[in-house]
Amino acid sequence: MKIGSPKALTHAFIMLRGIFINAILIIFYGAEGIASFTICINTTFLAAIFINGACDTVLPITGVLFGEKDYIGMRMIMKFAIRFILLTCGILMLLYVTFSRNIALLFGITEAGGIRVADIAIKLYALSLPFYGINILRQNFFQTTGRVRIAVISAFCNSLAFTVLTALIIAPTRSNALWCFFLVAEALTFLIIQLYNKARINQRDMFHQDNKKSWNISINTTVEATTMLSKDVYDLCLKNGTDLTLANQLSIIIEEMTSNIAIYGNTKAKSIDVSINFFDDQIVISVKDDGISFDPTVYKSGEATNLLIGGIDLAKAIASSISYSRVLGFNCTTITLEKKLK
Repeated sequence: MKIGSPKALTHAFIMLRGIFINAILIIFYGAEGIASFTICINTTFLAAIFINGACDTVLPITGVLFGEKDYIGMRMIMKFAIRFILLTCGILMLLYVTFSRNIALLFGITEAGGIRVADIAIKLYALSLPFYGINILRQNFFQTTGRVRIAVISAFCNSLAFTVLTALIIAPTRSNALWCFFLVAEALTFLIIQLYNKARINQRDMFHQDNKKSWNISINTTVEATTMLSKDVYDLCLKNGTDLTLANQLSIIIEEMTSNIAIYGNTKAKSIDVSINFFDDQIVISVKDDGISFDPTVYKSGEATNLLIGGIDLAKAIASSISYSRVLGFNCTTITLEKKLK
């Protein structure tokens, strides 16, 4: 519930914004103002197709990378999403500015006065699209990585607070500058989040990868390959200063989890990807495969099953956290263990 609250609150903020902005427009701009605001809101839906598409594509992957503490991977995929959103929003901005009068006619505005107001409103609104796209991506990113508070603050600023405040300041002048409230709200929200991120980095509270050693391997879906992998994991743990007992336990966990994939998922699974990241105080294991869906986190000890369950029980006993997700057809299981046994 807590993780999903930013999106729920965003819809509430947008509803309240509509109520306040409509009231302001009725008082100071009349029917023409209401019509222009409605057009701007409806043209947002086209931008939202591309923005939400980008978010829905990259954020599940980002969530997996976050669980693996692969912050470099997170930055790479977010840079890709930012470039895509800026490109699509930039193209839409140019189209809206160029064809603003045509858009007004498309929505049934035919009177000269109404077209004039809508023309200015659409053009000024279009300038906010790049900021809008990045702000939505960031809100989803913060929600995915568990930073719910800043996600809610961002949604409150751009969906309600700055929009209504700007409108209240400019509306009494009955100036066409009113329509910059979209741009002001999105730009200010963008600036605030930028300053927040900079402060977090200065405090070394942002995601970073100090003192990490990584090991990645892909193996065939055969029992022989999983057995050899278990021996490699044991040797690797010892080389990285892991306690003998923990090294043995990790090799058992890896062998049985990958063996289950090889035995029961090999009709679909083509390979198994394993990565182990050694931090100063933690070991993070990631296992990915494209076999049949199986969530080890919902398995309960004692259930009747043909699976090799010793490794799952052992992982649950000694791990500080176990997470699972099904992303783009892949089973993604991440296990985090503290260097010191419980």
